[in-house]
Amino acid sequence: MKLRRLKKEQEKAKADIAKTRWKIADKEHKIQNGEGKLEIKLEKQIEKERSKQWEREQKEKEKQGKQDEKLWIGVDGFV
Repeated sequence: MKLRRLKKEQEKAKADIAKTRWKIADKEHKIQNGEGKLEIKLEKQIEKERSKQWEREQKEKEKQGKQDEKLWIGVDGFV
């Protein structure tokens, strides 16, 4: 009698341990997926910021080029 009860308790304990391991593995998997999504989001945000910076630099170069062109026209006009 006691042996059967002990075996049942042992089986239940093993099942509980297995269930707990599955839960832990599932939580770890969800955390890793979440971290991956955050990394992708951060990469996109960084790329977007780099693109904006590049556009600002191009506009500044264009503006500077136009100013330089005006200076050259002004110099040529006096010559």
